[in-house]
Amino acid sequence: GASLVESQDPVPGLPDAPPSPVLTPMEALQTLHIVEGFEIKLAAADPLIQDPVALSFDQDGNVFVVEMRSFMLDMDRGRELDPVCRISYLKDADGDGSMDHARVFLDNLVVPRAVMATMGGILFVEDYQLHFAKDTDGDGRADMRKLMDPDYGRSNIEHAPNGLMRAMDNWIYNGRSPWRYRWLKGRFVRERTEARGQWGMTQDQHGRLFYNVNNSQLLGDFSPPNYMGRNSHYRSTAGLNLFVATDQRIFTSRMNTAVNRGYLPDVLDEKGHLHVFASSCSPVIYRGDQYGSEFNGNAFVCDPAANIIKRNFVFNEGMTLTAQQAYEGFEFLASTDERFRPVNLYNGPDGTLWILDMYRGIAQYGMFMTDYLRRETLKRDLHKGIHQGRLYRVVDPKRKQRSPLNISTLPKENLVSLLAHPDGWIRDSAQRLIVETSDYSVVPPLIKSVKTSDNDLEVLHALWTLEGLFMDLISDAGTRSAKGDIIQVYSLDDLRASSLPNEVWEACLAALNHSNLHVQSAALRVCESFSRGYPDRQAVLLTKLEKISDTHDMPVLFQCALTAGNLALPETLPVMVQLASEHADEWLIREALLSGLENWEITFLQMLLSHTKWKEQSPGRVLMLQSLAKAVAAEGKPSNLGLLLATADGQSGDLSWRGSSLLLGTLEHLQASFNALIYLPRKPPSWKTLLNHETTTIRELTERLGAYVVWPGHPDYKVRSHLLKETPVNAEESLALQQGAELYLQICAGCHGAQGEGLKAQAPPLHRSEWVLGSSDRLIRIVLQGMQGPVHVRGTRYSTPEILSEMPPLSVLEDFQLTAILNFIRNEWGHNADWVNTEDVNRVRQETASQEFPWKESELLKIQ
Repeated sequence: GASLVESQDPVPGLPDAPPSPVLTPMEALQTLHIVEGFEIKLAAADPLIQDPVALSFDQDGNVFVVEMRSFMLDMDRGRELDPVCRISYLKDADGDGSMDHARVFLDNLVVPRAVMATMGGILFVEDYQLHFAKDTDGDGRADMRKLMDPDYGRSNIEHAPNGLMRAMDNWIYNGRSPWRYRWLKGRFVRERTEARGQWGMTQDQHGRLFYNVNNSQLLGDFSPPNYMGRNSHYRSTAGLNLFVATDQRIFTSRMNTAVNRGYLPDVLDEKGHLHVFASSCSPVIYRGDQYGSEFNGNAFVCDPAANIIKRNFVFNEGMTLTAQQAYEGFEFLASTDERFRPVNLYNGPDGTLWILDMYRGIAQYGMFMTDYLRRETLKRDLHKGIHQGRLYRVVDPKRKQRSPLNISTLPKENLVSLLAHPDGWIRDSAQRLIVETSDYSVVPPLIKSVKTSDNDLEVLHALWTLEGLFMDLISDAGTRSAKGDIIQVYSLDDLRASSLPNEVWEACLAALNHSNLHVQSAALRVCESFSRGYPDRQAVLLTKLEKISDTHDMPVLFQCALTAGNLALPETLPVMVQLASEHADEWLIREALLSGLENWEITFLQMLLSHTKWKEQSPGRVLMLQSLAKAVAAEGKPSNLGLLLATADGQSGDLSWRGSSLLLGTLEHLQASFNALIYLPRKPPSWKTLLNHETTTIRELTERLGAYVVWPGHPDYKVRSHLLKETPVNAEESLALQQGAELYLQICAGCHGAQGEGLKAQAPPLHRSEWVLGSSDRLIRIVLQGMQGPVHVRGTRYSTPEILSEMPPLSVLEDFQLTAILNFIRNEWGHNADWVNTEDVNRVRQETASQEFPWKESELLKIQ
């Protein structure tokens, strides 16, 4: 049986938690304690809205609210797929900030989770699919509906994609999703992007993306989207998923014993308060105009388990982003009401911060609920009192409050002037409406803004508005659904600027000389978009890059390195060589250059080594040569690998560090690959001389490479059956693997990644993991009772905040479901492990029935 320490009993010595009765909206308002200088105003409440989880404002300040009315109706997730959810449309008729009317815009929905006002209607997510709906007859209800993406993202209620945020670059991003979307002259496209966060998405005033996961309150991207992963030989995550906020402390106003891991001694303090984030979600960067300037750019973060909202200062320090908590010992907002569950935050159309409160006792999804939380919930009746919900506004009573603008009624030319508005929501909305309506009559004033405005934010929005107006889909190279509602774009080559006036091109080129670094970087990205597919424009932009590369503004040089990789190769290689020669010691510059070199790595390497600066050793140059060698080895082209070895052989004397770097990079790639071997058509001419090289390091590295590089006549040149063996799969096993794949995507991929690659701040990789491919009894224990970190995978130690503190148990699943998942991960992604039987899972379930505590690595390693 489990010891006292290993059971899910309350931490000894804690006082009993006070009762948590259901409060009326006005009673609950009195429990919200906010920092001095602010007031909380009730904008809407039950029964007007019930179980709200997300919202979106239309251009006139009306609100679409997603109501997940089937969430945790009871402790056993009963009826969660019933079509009882809805999206309501709320209107503030008199502009006082309080909603006067509510109409059901869409009903009979199954688990809706996101909404975004766009194109005169809404995009929304229902049953893990993306739809579009519109009210065409003006009665306030949707009468037109289309399925936009049947593969938006299937998972479970807690881990499925969500968010739907239109960013400054005109793409729509999502939390927990590998896709981004975009309207192109009425057509809807999608493209792969980096997966980000868990619940919610936001951007700062420069369009950089921020998000979070439940135990890491603020993550973000310094690198713009869709650059770092473009080289299949060298996929980088540099500048992405940064731990912007590393301080995870929180200061609650009440006991928080009803949290999933409240039985762990390091989760609650001696008073029973959470002291670190347990369910951080829905960050928002405040960009409004109703608070003091010191609030602009601050990050606000929810934690519904802790009943708080935290405020952080966000700093741009050189080539990264950092954050600092605004208050010590207390929070921006904290409630003494346990049922206050802030699940989403928004910049409102009135310039204030809006808070969406799901208001309920149970906030934890049942699939991952611990036995401890289940007992705590039942003991204090937290499962009762459902179908509540509140919407709040945070106001500064010293300021005169403004009503939302009725942007839809403004003359078209006024939209351009709104790009200079001090409020970010208004700027975003004006940009969106201009782009969505394809209104080319506003192009002249947009050009004027780019050329003459002294408002940096106006110039940024004007640049991206022009980009949105003129980008088009040149070919339907992707695939259409049966109804033709969606086109999936697989290549950026399909996106080009059509009918671009020369005046627009010249204005964007002129913005490259702007005094503001963010404007310069944006102008580079916009010019890059406009030059795609047009050699003459690319030649002009390349000339500009050559001049910019002489400057010393590192963020702009970083964008130069990224943009250069999307221009025509090999014409752009000299600029890239110049950047590498001057700035190899800057990590992001190196990674940016490598990301744009697919299939040109060996050529670039030869050009680098002929540059005079590369005769001098530096840490960054060593690392760049290693990375280039890794990419050449990953490409697996025998001729290029032979050239790489010959190049390493040619480095002697003071230059031997270059040869050692190339060999070490090659070796590191092969060692990291699963059972990697490179078969060469003949013995490399340089092999013998490498083995007899004057430099000891080069000789030793060559000997170690001999275990991975073979050729005819080599002692190990034979087909290694254990490497090439295919997993024998009969019809029954094939069906089981298919079921396992579906369950894996629903339950596991949200943390471990769709390809088992592991997600930052979530979980370690499963691909090639010894935990997956080793003892099945050990693996079964992990899925039944969970596992707590730290954990070692393939020689790398993973612990918080790099991963969550523990993997939750999946014992709620049936034996056959767990078996299907385990066999999938043990025989997918090139794996070939022994088959797990349902009987094995059942046996281990019985053997470990008394184990309530997640397993530790040391305990599992004792199991064979």
